[in-house]
Amino acid sequence: MKKILCIILLSSLLFCISGCSNQIADLIKENMSDLRINYFVGENENMFANLSCGYREQTFAYDGISTQKVECGVLSVGFNTIYSYSSISVILIVDNIEQEYVLQHSPYENVYMVDIEKILTEENIISLKLKNSANELSLNNVSNSWNVQYDKALNIAGTTLQDELNLLYFNGKFNAEGYLKIVSKKDFEKTYWYFSYIDRSGNSNSLLIDVQTGEVTKREI
Repeated sequence: MKKILCIILLSSLLFCISGCSNQIADLIKENMSDLRINYFVGENENMFANLSCGYREQTFAYDGISTQKVECGVLSVGFNTIYSYSSISVILIVDNIEQEYVLQHSPYENVYMVDIEKILTEENIISLKLKNSANELSLNNVSNSWNVQYDKALNIAGTTLQDELNLLYFNGKFNAEGYLKIVSKKDFEKTYWYFSYIDRSGNSNSLLIDVQTGEVTKREI
């Protein structure tokens, strides 16, 4: 009888733990202010590029409050030779339809960036070229081969930070906003999901999740 009672209690405890973990994961998903869901990359002898698509706040603010979302697609282009341009113009070609974008130089690294404001998927055929150039660079979806997709990354983040995130749920709501981006540079050997959150008091935390192994590196920001 005691053995059966212990099994029941243990099962109940595991169910509660699992339930709390799932609840936190759901709360995170509902309060993401920047959520990337896929990743395209390409390179030739002159330049390299990546594109990460997903959703972001329509009015972006690091205030711990997640508001209305819109589609986003952050395109980044860099060159093997360093240039000092403040901006560049590229032609993005999606399913044989061309559209021009002006990319601004990033203040953080030597690349040029723009939000194309839409989600592209693996069903799209994507390439780009510099304006007035015939040399095209193909962009291929590499995230579809990752063992850890964006939804699994959110679950890992929720489990890892469960105790901290639980404290942010009060007055019937989740009082923080989350961000899931992709960290990868040309000379990186690995690619990571970068999860972070900020609460309404300005407190924040973050972690890196290996896209293949799911290994977590926790860090303060």
